[in-house]
Amino acid sequence: MEKEHYITISENPKIKIRALHVIPESPKARKDITIVILPGWLSTIENRKVLINEFAKYFSVIMYEPRGYGKSTSPTYKGAYTIEEQTRELQTVLNYFGLKDESFVIFASSVTSALTLEYALRGLKPRPLALALISPPQYYHEPIWMKVMSIFPLFFLNFLKNVVLSILIWSAKNPDERDNLKKGRDKINKANPKSQLLFYKEFLRKYDIRDRKQNLTIPIIAFTPSMDRLTPIEQSEELTKINPLSEYYKFPKKSHRIIDENEEKIAELTMKFINKILDYKKNNKKQ
Repeated sequence: MEKEHYITISENPKIKIRALHVIPESPKARKDITIVILPGWLSTIENRKVLINEFAKYFSVIMYEPRGYGKSTSPTYKGAYTIEEQTRELQTVLNYFGLKDESFVIFASSVTSALTLEYALRGLKPRPLALALISPPQYYHEPIWMKVMSIFPLFFLNFLKNVVLSILIWSAKNPDERDNLKKGRDKINKANPKSQLLFYKEFLRKYDIRDRKQNLTIPIIAFTPSMDRLTPIEQSEELTKINPLSEYYKFPKKSHRIIDENEEKIAELTMKFINKILDYKKNNKKQ
């Protein structure tokens, strides 16, 4: 059974977030744990239906489209995309569905992995049991061409964006990476350019957890490709060396996009990881 929700994050200005809640029909699925999915950059519920269905074999599932994504509001005012605003949005969604401490696991990808790590580091509640992250970054390196592009007015920025993306697609060294860049170009051309520029300036530029990562005591399972131009895989692997229960899994694909065609494997590995954490906590209680 699934139900769509529109969650009010702010009344003035009005910001509503689209979410989907899936209650599994399988009697084998756990009822005590919920997977909360935050999609990768500009992905939608429709883009991740295969992943949702795979997770629903094992758990209840909630997926929401962050501000600027899909059918959620795309605010264009200054301050709408700060780390504080977006972690508050995540907290509001978790509270809306009545989730309690350690009753859920957040599954996030790339930029929403960054948001999830900020949520965990800030000690916000409700507190997740664990995190399952695709290519989680510690910070974002800003290429010189991005710095230059961000100073131009929007009408010229749109032209420059397509020129730069075309060059990157042409220079991509493998088919997987070329396909990833083409899909990224299609997404950004459909998005609100002003909201995406704000997201870049207010979130991506400010995100950096390198000096705080040792405070990440929560168990993490991280998935990466074998090579990633957007998020160096070493950044992700390091995050799994803090808690001894954490795990790291590398897919052979040489592209940032590893969820597509790997949904079943990712859901299964995450399920086993969660069961391991629950067993560990249960055994420690007995002692």
